[in-house]
Amino acid sequence: MEAVDQSLEKVVEKAAEAAPPLPGAPDAPASSSVPPDAPALRAVRRALPASESLAGVIDVRGTTRWRMWKQLAVGGLALNIIGGVLNAGLLSVLGWLAWIFLAVQLFRTWRGEIGQYYLGFGETRIAVLPRDAGGDPLYDETAVVPWNDVERLRLTDRYILLDLLLDDGETLSVAALLVATGAGGLGNQASWLPGSPVAGLIAARGFEVRNL
Repeated sequence: MEAVDQSLEKVVEKAAEAAPPLPGAPDAPASSSVPPDAPALRAVRRALPASESLAGVIDVRGTTRWRMWKQLAVGGLALNIIGGVLNAGLLSVLGWLAWIFLAVQLFRTWRGEIGQYYLGFGETRIAVLPRDAGGDPLYDETAVVPWNDVERLRLTDRYILLDLLLDDGETLSVAALLVATGAGGLGNQASWLPGSPVAGLIAARGFEVRNL
């Protein structure tokens, strides 16, 4: 199961690298720089302690339940296989239900109905700020985690993988695609992200930066 899980993640990463960038909001300016008073920066600063120095924010669309999604995919595949071998229709049906649930979640995420996030990178903390379907920040659901509790972080020109250890011992697993034209004044993220303070901070913290 662990080998299948790892293989699934590699397949998803390859698909993310090959997929066209998410277009973002049609009315968002495609600026190649981020003004210091951009609404996205103001929103994340509100979620962080007042003393925190913010390196930058990126707009992404994905899930904070990446581990659960992978478990459902692997479990659905296993149930399909076992159901076929044992000729057990109920197991096969359960497997297909898991796949259908994932398909619905992916479709809703792609449309922006769920899974919109600002990721803020401060000098000492990372913030995951969810947004609703209209793009408004959901401050009550924000996760703010010190860098010492970052278990995994990979930033590329197409996607980000982020595992954060929360205060209750649970792990918040983020898997998301970068939006080409970021909301909240973030502009053309593919243009300004390479060489940005965000990419530099992630690399300086010893985490992985690819294709930037």
